[in-house]
Amino acid sequence: MNIEYFDNIDSTNSYFRRKSNDGTLNKDDAVIAWSQKEGRGRNGRGFYSPQGGIYLTISYGFKDLNDTSFLSLMPSSSLALSKLIKSHLGIDTSIKWPNDLLINGKKVVGILAERTIRGDLILGVGINYNIKEFNAELKDIATSLFYENPPVSKEEFAKVAVETLLNLHTFSENPKLIDEYNKLCLNIGNFTSIKTTYGKLIKEGLALCVNERGEILISDKNGKISQISSGEVTLH
Repeated sequence: MNIEYFDNIDSTNSYFRRKSNDGTLNKDDAVIAWSQKEGRGRNGRGFYSPQGGIYLTISYGFKDLNDTSFLSLMPSSSLALSKLIKSHLGIDTSIKWPNDLLINGKKVVGILAERTIRGDLILGVGINYNIKEFNAELKDIATSLFYENPPVSKEEFAKVAVETLLNLHTFSENPKLIDEYNKLCLNIGNFTSIKTTYGKLIKEGLALCVNERGEILISDKNGKISQISSGEVTLH
């Protein structure tokens, strides 16, 4: 395991994409930054990345590019981080499919899995660890694990998070994890609508479960069940 550290960077995922493109990215590499100028979330959105957060990306190399593990990587990693936050910090989090961790309905962790042009699989994570305040756009929808005096330093927790994710088992590798995920997932048993990035409705109905591929199963008003692999989710 090789970890690089930056006080500030454009984006940890962008940095690893560049390293992949020039052939210098290796399996089990990791980068940790304490702030990002151009943090990225899903679907090209920006990810607010001030000091006080933990922003990291790890490389899985060419792992599992030909099986179903890629689809379940984000939900599997959200479960692993939820369990880590509970065991190390004593804080309960819930999951909004596929990958956001929430506290009292507010986002505290975001995750982004990507394949590079060369085929490397990278996973980026943003953790609101000890952020004092949020901007006007986020203050009602985001929160921080701590606003002061965290019991574990962000440096220590970041390293443990990297170790946890590098040793991650996806749902396809360990199906028992699916039940754990479904118990923490706020969507399950609730009416859920899923849209494209551009707002077109894909499916709405009762969320039944998440399967081994990381897809969410939605039953519509006619009882037809669909398996959805991605989309913008709204809970009702």
